[in-house]
Amino acid sequence: MKEDIKKLIDLQDLDSKIDMVQDEINNIPLAIEKKRLLIEELKLNIEEEKKKLVSIQLKKKDKEIELASQEEKIKKSEKELNTIKSNDTYRIMLNEIESIKKLMSQIEDEILNLMEETDLCSKELKNQEIKSKENTQELEREILKLENDCQELNKELSLEINKKEEFSKQLSGELLSHYNYIRNKKTSKVLAAILGDACGGCNTLLTQRTMNDVLKGKDLISCDSCARILYFPEKETILPVESSSPD
Repeated sequence: MKEDIKKLIDLQDLDSKIDMVQDEINNIPLAIEKKRLLIEELKLNIEEEKKKLVSIQLKKKDKEIELASQEEKIKKSEKELNTIKSNDTYRIMLNEIESIKKLMSQIEDEILNLMEETDLCSKELKNQEIKSKENTQELEREILKLENDCQELNKELSLEINKKEEFSKQLSGELLSHYNYIRNKKTSKVLAAILGDACGGCNTLLTQRTMNDVLKGKDLISCDSCARILYFPEKETILPVESSSPD
């Protein structure tokens, strides 16, 4: 029975390796998706910056049209001045022209500010495009590495599964069925080492009789709490204690 326990521990180690490799494989698609989302985010940021630049340019264009319109008003008003005979009307017209000139000055200032904004935004866009290209290339390299890792891990998984299949041939059908039955019920290990006087799987305290039965090695002994097969690690064995009454 001790030999069976050792084989089951080895089988469990193989399963642990298989589970570990499978977990790594399962995590790769999500990791790739996250990196692809980052690439899309970089693209969106560039598009937003482009929209911002276009918006500024359109505002500047509108202001230039508005400025041209005010210039036409001044030209028209100045022509009309030559035809005005009333002093009051003449002064009113001069005031209107002066108001238009002040408005034009404001518009020109706004255009200058928009030109500065356009320049800054263009530079920012260029910098973002450079950084985005670098980051995208790096993310694409990381994605390629993950895809290659996935291929290698799948190869490793196949090898480990083959190892398990070959190793399983050393176990009796009954022993293997018992192992698989517990494994299908548990999300973790089938066997649990006895640590001190407790089950290493669920930390439940074990009776002395249970530990003695494990030491005798005549049968597979399971934890009454978690149903895992119990065993003593080689450095944790204790001498059996004879008990006059059941524990």
